[in-house]
Amino acid sequence: MVLTVNIGNTVISIGGFKEDQICFTASIETRKKATSFEYANSFLQLFSLFDVDLGKLEGAVMSSVVPMLTEPVKEALQLILKKKVLVVSAGVKTGLNIRGNRNINLGADLVSTAVGAAKEYPMPCVIVSFGTATTFVALDEKGTLLGTSIAPGLQTSLEALREKASCLPEIELDSPGDVIGCDTAQSMKSGIFYGTACMCDGMCRRFEKLLGENTTFVTTGRYAKKLFPLCEKDYVYDEHLLLKGLNQIYHRNKKL
Repeated sequence: MVLTVNIGNTVISIGGFKEDQICFTASIETRKKATSFEYANSFLQLFSLFDVDLGKLEGAVMSSVVPMLTEPVKEALQLILKKKVLVVSAGVKTGLNIRGNRNINLGADLVSTAVGAAKEYPMPCVIVSFGTATTFVALDEKGTLLGTSIAPGLQTSLEALREKASCLPEIELDSPGDVIGCDTAQSMKSGIFYGTACMCDGMCRRFEKLLGENTTFVTTGRYAKKLFPLCEKDYVYDEHLLLKGLNQIYHRNKKL
């Protein structure tokens, strides 16, 4: 089994793969002050829940958008596995063509989702990831990564709104409700959820003009399951696209 780990701003996602099959997935809170030993303990508890045999783990690969946690989490995994952990960074083989070879400017999470999409879906393709940020990754008909677009995510938008408008209440982003809000809390949810969905549709229509009408649109990320049903375009929902990409990257580099 191969262990895949992505360190996000809000959660750390973990998945186990046998070849291309997902055996388990889970997530833990991203704690920026936690030590490698604390993360090791969290991972061990998680593995016990899924009866993961550590002795049968072939290796691990990870991506990170939180630089201060890259080493602590890597050390935690190596402490448990007693093996070297592959970190997605410049110089790692991804099999992905990047226009202008500008991979140094791209986040490891975006590269990993692009690798997963190139393996799983017809090209051209746009990957929309709904997380702390809402990101768009564009791949052309040959699977070349053309570039990205980054906008605030749901929670980020909510926090910015409340910071600038002190009279607005604290709310939970549990469900979008109706597009016309009957009170302040529902109005905030409507604006954030439906506004993000409309932004997504509008952005994807612009990508479609550049890439062609046969473009595949894939959604993923923490809030994707709540958001893509509100969108008007047809999207494929792939909850574990990033982890699938990490698994592909591991197999491309395991002989190194």
